[in-house]
Amino acid sequence: LDTNIFLSHLKFLDELKDTVIKGVGRPLLVVPWVVLQELDSLKSAKESSVQRNASSAIRFLHSCFSRSHPRVHGQTVEEVNTEVNNLAISNNDDRILHCCLVYQAKLKGQGTVVLFSNDVQLCNKALVNGVKAVDRKTLLSELREICKDPHAVPTAYSHTPEFSVRVGQTAMMDDLLCEAERIMKSALSTAVEYEMLAAYDADRWIQIVAIKPPWSLKNLMFLLNKHWLAVFSLLLHKKAREVREELNTHVMKRHRMIPVFQDMKGFVENSKLLLKLFQEHLINPSESFCNHEGNIQSYRDTLKHSITAMEVLLQKAQEVEGGRKSVLPSCSPVDSSVQPVVPVGPSLQQSLSMTLQSPLAPPGTPADARYAPVRLLLSTTPLPPNALEWVLQLIHESSKYFYSQIVETLTKPTILPLERHSATTMLQKLYQLLEQVTTSLCKYVCT
Repeated sequence: LDTNIFLSHLKFLDELKDTVIKGVGRPLLVVPWVVLQELDSLKSAKESSVQRNASSAIRFLHSCFSRSHPRVHGQTVEEVNTEVNNLAISNNDDRILHCCLVYQAKLKGQGTVVLFSNDVQLCNKALVNGVKAVDRKTLLSELREICKDPHAVPTAYSHTPEFSVRVGQTAMMDDLLCEAERIMKSALSTAVEYEMLAAYDADRWIQIVAIKPPWSLKNLMFLLNKHWLAVFSLLLHKKAREVREELNTHVMKRHRMIPVFQDMKGFVENSKLLLKLFQEHLINPSESFCNHEGNIQSYRDTLKHSITAMEVLLQKAQEVEGGRKSVLPSCSPVDSSVQPVVPVGPSLQQSLSMTLQSPLAPPGTPADARYAPVRLLLSTTPLPPNALEWVLQLIHESSKYFYSQIVETLTKPTILPLERHSATTMLQKLYQLLEQVTTSLCKYVCT
């Protein structure tokens, strides 16, 4: 990262560090030592805007370094003193180029270093020396091109220990929280767009909305507050305001946060509650909402799938908190003799009451309580008219979500051994459970 990026695009960097780039995952941001020195001198610059931007960048980096952010790394003095191909250093641009070459050597061909700078001449120096260079306009498109080359990204982080995403609880909890925030941003973006469109019309809403899309999670919190009286207070239960304020507090302190389980739990529970309040509003949508051009079923599906995904992430966070994933497993193939988690039952009722649980049941709930919704439905003979449809829908939605997560993980060029192990194990378990359910459904239909 060049100094000018911190001065001009700090907000973008804050989002980039937690953004999933398809085919790679979240990027590792490296701050050259000379950039830290330049920011230190610029905080006393004559121009007030430069002073302000430099001070903001320094605070941002301090928040990342003080909590050992797993994807923001500062160049060390030892790395500064590493010799690279007799490079003659005559100015600060050369020092940033030196940093790029040092990290390129560390990767040993197992990844790609990309210089992010708005300085055209520095980019020229980098390109001449075989280092890819991008500015703000070309960054994302260039990263997508890099991802198409299987040799341009690490095949496993374990090959380059210096760049490994740490598998300690803090790093894993941060990754889960980033994913929960990504899901919430996507769901809330849909909700805000649909509700603004319903409140106004296709031509006016985009002119009225205070911040134009695409939105960050911070933008969305601002929009909920800005348009609260005119739009959202008329739709949602009054407790939504309190939930909105708690989520806003989380977003505002996120960059200073060392994530722990309670942060993850609080964010997920508040996010679920807010999305459920939007769901309640959709039970009896207004006439204007039904008449607008959007797809209301797509809106419903987005809310439902997001709530289910939040539950899954919270359960994973509980496992991390319990220490069951604190050690990286070996990358050996999964044992094909894995036994079924649930034995095949003699009937639909017995099998599903053992296998399924409500996706909205809080993790940690006793088993009998978690299975209660399915048990209640399946304990009645004959089943209520809509019970079988409800169960099949539950199976379909859960299977589709888990399958998409498994495929997305296994097709990434950059994949941790832990991720590969978890994904292949989950695929086996998913197949076994679906096979059991299919067998029980056949038996039930036949009888």
